[in-house]
Amino acid sequence: IERRRQGIFEQHDFLFLRKDQTPLWVNISTSPILDELGNYQGALGLLTDITKRKNAELVIQNALKKEQELNEFKNRFISMTSHEFRTPLSVISSSASILKNFSHKLSEEKKQKHLDIIETYVKYTTQLLDDILLISRAESGKLEFNPEPINIVQFCQDITEEMRINALNHQLN
Repeated sequence: IERRRQGIFEQHDFLFLRKDQTPLWVNISTSPILDELGNYQGALGLLTDITKRKNAELVIQNALKKEQELNEFKNRFISMTSHEFRTPLSVISSSASILKNFSHKLSEEKKQKHLDIIETYVKYTTQLLDDILLISRAESGKLEFNPEPINIVQFCQDITEEMRINALNHQLN
């Protein structure tokens, strides 16, 4: 009652359900009616259908949430990709350093082994870059879908061989 006497305007949003269970958002604004002496005489109320505004707010909130999830995914992807590049680059750097500093002490067989390692990891890193570019093209809608038949046995052998190369210290059966 004191707020009414002071002439304070109030505004609240309410959610109602229609008979068909669809939402109806209503903004209720009230303002006291006072006489010349400031005595409360009643209230003036205004109801406004704000369903469209609330739906638009919901769409914006959902878009913001998806954007935040996408940014989180991109950050994780960048972190993972960074790690995936460091490993082969470290191996390449190590083998190159060994060849540079100790080439005169290495047999031709060991030199060739380090050159093969460098070549393998350069191919791996190149493939990793190609995969990232493929993902980028797919996300931007520039990737065309062109299915082709493959030799599944050869495909599996290629994958196994790639895994064998990438897991030099592990045995694959």
